[in-house]
Amino acid sequence: MSYLNELTLKMASFNKDEVMMADIDLFLARDKMVTTQNHIMEDRIRSEYGELIN
Repeated sequence: MSYLNELTLKMASFNKDEVMMADIDLFLARDKMVTTQNHIMEDRIRSEYGELIN
C-alpha cells in the first residue's frame, strides 16, 4: 500500500533511521495559498496553539 500522494515528496521508512533529500522549487514553496481564499499561515487560529507559541 502506498501512502504517497501529490503533496508528499518522499516518505521515510517506518522501521529504520534515514536521511532523505529532495529538490524543491522555492518559488512554489513560498506560495502558502491553498485556495484563493485560504492562506496556510495567515488563517491559523493562534489561540489554538497555546504553549507552543508562548
